[in-house]
Amino acid sequence: MTAPKSFPAFLIWLLLFSCTGEKTEITVEDVSLEEVKGDSVPVPPPPIKPGGVSVSAYLVYKDSTLSTFDVLNDSTIALWNTVIGAGDAVKPSEKTKVVLAGELANLQVVMYNGKRKVIDQKLPDINGDMEFFLDNTGCDEVKISLSREGRQVYSGVVPYRCGE
Repeated sequence: MTAPKSFPAFLIWLLLFSCTGEKTEITVEDVSLEEVKGDSVPVPPPPIKPGGVSVSAYLVYKDSTLSTFDVLNDSTIALWNTVIGAGDAVKPSEKTKVVLAGELANLQVVMYNGKRKVIDQKLPDINGDMEFFLDNTGCDEVKISLSREGRQVYSGVVPYRCGE
């Protein structure tokens, strides 16, 4: 298939007459960088789906500070031997904080630390945030499952591992 003979002329006409001759000004704003301190910046929870719930989890270090990263939703985080502060853990951690946010009414929450069920609770009619603290975490996967009226609305895993 070939273009008609008038096509190059049309293209030149389009280029010449599409410019209005007006100058366009572009402004650049000054930007400055600020140092971010490790544990001082709160990490926002993942966005809540309409009518739903968001789930996030953080390392609780032995000095009671929290990780700045979400160990449940950030798959780039290395969670190997967090109990001794290895992997991406900045300090030793044997506790996990799980945060639920959004529509929590009639939500069945089940959490496992390894093969052991550590939480099995039905939440009352509330909206907002709820926190759970799981002890002795860091070597076995933490599985989180949320259901409402027998239908699963969320399932996630914190992939903790230990070894040499």
